[in-house]
Amino acid sequence: MNEERWQSLGYNIDDYKKFANVYKRIFEGILESKVHLSSYDRALETSELGFGPIGRKIELKSGLDEFLNLKYIWILNNFYVEKLSKDQLAILANGSDLDKQSLVLNTFKDVILSNYHRGEYINQRYKINLTDSTSINDFSFNDELVIGIYFGENKVKSDTKEQYLELYNKKKEYLNKFSEQLINDIKNNLGVEAKILTR
Repeated sequence: MNEERWQSLGYNIDDYKKFANVYKRIFEGILESKVHLSSYDRALETSELGFGPIGRKIELKSGLDEFLNLKYIWILNNFYVEKLSKDQLAILANGSDLDKQSLVLNTFKDVILSNYHRGEYINQRYKINLTDSTSINDFSFNDELVIGIYFGENKVKSDTKEQYLELYNKKKEYLNKFSEQLINDIKNNLGVEAKILTR
């Protein structure tokens, strides 16, 4: 967050999360209407491979709320609303639903772009981590829409090590295809690159 830029727009730091959550809620509604994340969520829930729901509240590193109320899928990005103009923030605060949706649809690629680093904006692609994990697999690029897919315990019981490994490999193959399809769906419908993190 660029605090100086945000305050120059006439807002205090306490307002920031409120505006970011409004923006995120609208964006998630657009994402659902164009990509149908709820259908992907149901596919995981009804899979014969037994993906168990996480069973606990996910605390997003961004500190923002989740509005889709799905069982497996979360949006992990920060939403840098300080990149909006005063007029755009006024629409976000008091505009019609149609104007708000139009604003978010036209600005989200810049608003999710994490390119403010050590007091300056960097115009290049680099890797960031939107999770609390230090695994290299959990890094994404700063211009990607990042989606986390979280699971709990298996709903399918494995009586032997061999059965467990077979199920594990089937799940891995399923998630690779699932992620590829979701990434393509996002790119085709929103024109943005995506990264799917599964855990």
